Amino acid sequence: MAADTPLALGHPAALEAAPAYPLGELNDYLRVYPRRQPAVRTSTDPLDPVKIAPGVAVPVLLSLGRQDRGQCPLPIEEELAARLPHCELRVYDGGAGGGGHEHARVRERWLREQLGLG
Repeated sequence: MAADTPLALGHPAALEAAPAYPLGELNDYLRVYPRRQPAVRTSTDPLDPVKIAPGVAVPVLLSLGRQDRGQCPLPIEEELAARLPHCELRVYDGGAGGGGHEHARVRERWLREQLGLG
């Protein structure tokens, strides 16, 4: 699986870190409805990629933009990569797009290897 940059929805730090968009939309919502924070945490908790990572049985290629604050900030992604049984993490200097064209080439080569296409 070449997941590129996953969305950290459900991870507790997604609300605490005041991330950029799209995760920032949760903070916008909670500014209007602060009493709903427990409900938001409860409803997004099953989507936490770090929690479900140990159950992923296939090899995973993750890319991360070092400057990403809107999808999966670096500490969450590193935690996710550590919990995935078979993960290759690629960190690039950009934002949420990760490595752009460079990563597209890495991803194609990685997928070809995984599929036995040389």
